[in-house]
Amino acid sequence: ARKIANMAEASELPVTLHDCTGPIVYAASCALSATLPNVNYQEAVRAYFTGWYTEIVADIPPVQDGHVAPLEGPGLGLSLRPELFQRPDAAVRITRL
Repeated sequence: ARKIANMAEASELPVTLHDCTGPIVYAASCALSATLPNVNYQEAVRAYFTGWYTEIVADIPPVQDGHVAPLEGPGLGLSLRPELFQRPDAAVRITRL
């Protein structure tokens, strides 16, 4: 996304980032949007970030007065809910190097 946004900036074109894939991609899109000078909108599905996204992560980038800000903290500022791993419908895969 950054490469495309940089190409658009070089051509003086705005970009809009979109998310409807999950809370981690949403947080990454919000963080990226905050760093690019030519982003005009950060699209999201409100029903997702007020609904099932909150079942997965403890915090969601806040939307206030039509603006969104990235979370503070290391990485994307996210933490998975501990109870997520206890859900009967959760599939946990662990990769060992």
